[in-house]
Amino acid sequence: MKRRFGMMMAAVVMLLASNVVVAQPGGQQGPPPIPSSKQVKQMVSEMAGEIALTAEQQETITKLYFDHFKEVEKTMEAGRPDREKMDALKSEFEKQVNAELTEEQQKKYDAYMKKNAPEGRGPGRPEK
Repeated sequence: MKRRFGMMMAAVVMLLASNVVVAQPGGQQGPPPIPSSKQVKQMVSEMAGEIALTAEQQETITKLYFDHFKEVEKTMEAGRPDREKMDALKSEFEKQVNAELTEEQQKKYDAYMKKNAPEGRGPGRPEK
């Protein structure tokens, strides 16, 4: 009897544990939200400190970020874009930013982006 009760309890625990695992969300579904104006300004400000942007560069790059995210938003409003389209937008954005940087800043920018853009996130996307 004790053995049977023990086996039943083990089965119940396993069932409950499997339900907990199944109930866990699989992470964020879909693309991350477009950053707000405040978040964009914060991202560029943090980047400016790390890669030594001049005030003029900071202003220009802030505009590039705003333009990039407007384009991303417009593309997403037309329906779910394919990865190639989004990669092309990101690539063009990064070319535009790099065009504003010195060679030394470009190296720092690349390192900054690798450090701050984990897999599955776009350029400089903020954490929530």
